[in-house]
Amino acid sequence: MRTERTSTQNSINVDFNAGGGIPSFHFNDDSVLTNPALWNVAQFYDNANRDKGSAITGTLDGYYTWDEGFIRQIKAGIRIDQRKASTSVRTQDAGAPRVRTTLAGLGADAAFTNKDFYQGGADVPTSWTLPSGYWLHDNADAVRGLYGLKTSDQLSLQRVFNIDESTIAAYLQADGEVSIFGRPLKLQGGVRYVTVDTDYNFFDRYNNGAQTSVSRGSDKFLPSFTARYEIFDNLRVRFNYGETLRRPNFTDINPNYNLVGDLTNLGYGSGSAGTANLDPTHSKNIDVALEWYFERNSAITATAFRRKISGLVVPLTVQEFIPNNGIVAGATNNFAITRPVNASDGVLKGIELGLTYFPSYLPSVLNGLGFVGSVTILDSKQNIPQSDSAGNITGQSTSSFFGVSDLSYNATLAYDNGPIGARLSYIWRKEFLANNEARLFANPIGVWRNPEKSLDLQLTWNVNDRLGVTFDAVNLTKSKQQTYYKFEDVGGPEQFNLGTTMLSRTFALGVRYTFK
Repeated sequence: MRTERTSTQNSINVDFNAGGGIPSFHFNDDSVLTNPALWNVAQFYDNANRDKGSAITGTLDGYYTWDEGFIRQIKAGIRIDQRKASTSVRTQDAGAPRVRTTLAGLGADAAFTNKDFYQGGADVPTSWTLPSGYWLHDNADAVRGLYGLKTSDQLSLQRVFNIDESTIAAYLQADGEVSIFGRPLKLQGGVRYVTVDTDYNFFDRYNNGAQTSVSRGSDKFLPSFTARYEIFDNLRVRFNYGETLRRPNFTDINPNYNLVGDLTNLGYGSGSAGTANLDPTHSKNIDVALEWYFERNSAITATAFRRKISGLVVPLTVQEFIPNNGIVAGATNNFAITRPVNASDGVLKGIELGLTYFPSYLPSVLNGLGFVGSVTILDSKQNIPQSDSAGNITGQSTSSFFGVSDLSYNATLAYDNGPIGARLSYIWRKEFLANNEARLFANPIGVWRNPEKSLDLQLTWNVNDRLGVTFDAVNLTKSKQQTYYKFEDVGGPEQFNLGTTMLSRTFALGVRYTFK
């Protein structure tokens, strides 16, 4: 249920960045925000979803080893997965109740007044009244009656999507060892074969449940190779090549429409839907590492890596005509529908430097005190398609990978001595592109996140071999998450700030028991 302000709140004063990327705003009289008699009952949305799934997995592995010779081990295995999933939904909405009323007119229990919004950390109203979720739940049919909608005895879920997927993955892997300059070179090579058969059924609830069936099959050989060489007893070099597949998310392949009416008089509504024929994302990965173990429990490592990724999933928006959609609030048959498509390729490369240091000279009470940390420098690029209203790709732009920072580091002060363990960790990452704002046939507007940090604590007490007590504290400094708009060289956190989220500081006490 939505409510709308009455005419008593007819002005607002806004400063979009009052400091630190946090906005400030006030109405002409903030006190009326907590008066339910000054909020009109408006649109009502009544939706329900049910997702069901099942999976059966079987694995078989075997190996044979030799103590000498070039081949030291051969290993093979097979895994069979059978997965099923289905989605059922129902929706109904209304633009306004049949009899106009205020929130107060629904009764005292229908209103809920929040307090201490943002814990006083922003110059904004900290309290207002809105419909009570508990009251709506307890009086669902009475509320439906106010809007002339179907009640519980008339409602049923409609199946819109089901999927049946069979996956077989078989692998063969060999380990070998050869001596070069009197030092061991350890090799491992193999290949994994993956075959997937998928059957989809989509039931169009806007076309009398018309069924569309799609069957797809795919297979892929995924090679891998690893070489490890000990230059000296404490200096090792490692090379790795491998290929991976990432299957689409279930929500990305579900073609069921999620529609929103034309609430702002654009001439069309908006919505989203999945794409049943999405392909897996394929990645070719190369890693080269150098590891120096300068003490028994201490090491300095350097790793360079490269990921070439094809078939990245990105959103594409298309104008669609969808009649008989049942939308009342902002009624329309024209929608801008955003779907995921395999329309992007990219490369991610970088260097990671790591240090693990547990001094061996500390006195007994400090024995086990050490440091673990790493710095990661990344460079990424992917193409983003640009399209017209018919969904035709008209051009390409480039951006960094979503969710990837160019620079990040973590530092952990660790202590392990007898039954006591402790970790104090600090994590920091540079600003990064989180996602592209939903666009309507224009260049994408990037939503960026400010640099992020977190200070976390973990304590462990092993009472005995079976019983342990843990304490975890996350985000001790109460860091915020902030976003802003940026496209190419235009935008930034000062003038184009978008949102600020107060992240929770959490504490957890746990008990762990191991059965033997």
